[in-house]
Amino acid sequence: MKKLNYLFLLIFLAAFAACSNDDDNSVKANFENMPVTNGYYVNTGGTLQGFYYYSTFQDNDKLLTFDYYLGKWAGATFAGFTYTNSTDTKTGDSPVSVCGKAKIGTMYLVGYSNSYTPTRFKINNPSKYTINGCWISNSVYAYNCMTTNNYSPATKFKSGSYYNVIATGYAADGTTSVGTASIYLAKYSSDSDTPSKDWQWFDLGALAKAVYVQFDVDSSDKGQNGVNTSTNFCLDGITLNQK
Repeated sequence: MKKLNYLFLLIFLAAFAACSNDDDNSVKANFENMPVTNGYYVNTGGTLQGFYYYSTFQDNDKLLTFDYYLGKWAGATFAGFTYTNSTDTKTGDSPVSVCGKAKIGTMYLVGYSNSYTPTRFKINNPSKYTINGCWISNSVYAYNCMTTNNYSPATKFKSGSYYNVIATGYAADGTTSVGTASIYLAKYSSDSDTPSKDWQWFDLGALAKAVYVQFDVDSSDKGQNGVNTSTNFCLDGITLNQK
């Protein structure tokens, strides 16, 4: 019995040490208590780039810098990244998490991917930190595009349909790729399958040499203008490892 108790003690201490090391060597970007307007970060300033005003924002600890775009037309919404504490899952085209809440705390990120406004962030101190991963979920809008025919030109998914988020790491020049990772938020093997409604861990370890991380969306539902499914997705708990 004493030997068994001693063995359990060793296992406990080893597990505790492992958790302590993880906590000591990693940090998470957070946006708690940062200002929002009607539930979202909004910046009406910025530098005009084509049809969008471009600016950036950072997390509380200034670990990361996020690209933010706002269309110059009346009623325009964001592109790139914003942060939110919205829990609105009832509005059919809401960009917020289909989970209805953040994975950690109350604030999380919403991304909107297109070819004109890259959904990208920069690691501010790449000599000290490398990207580890993040939590990711479908948006309400994307989920509804995949499960109904109410958001033309998007069509309801069926067997063989998929929705994939691809993360690409770039070097300091912003153009040289240093790795990719991807995750499926929907992958139908039958007509009765459904998209993910949970926060999933997105392992970005393959992007360890990245200074910039960019997210793009691919879907089986495409048209003349690219992906028909909404390209909104949500991130939380972006985690960096200390070198």
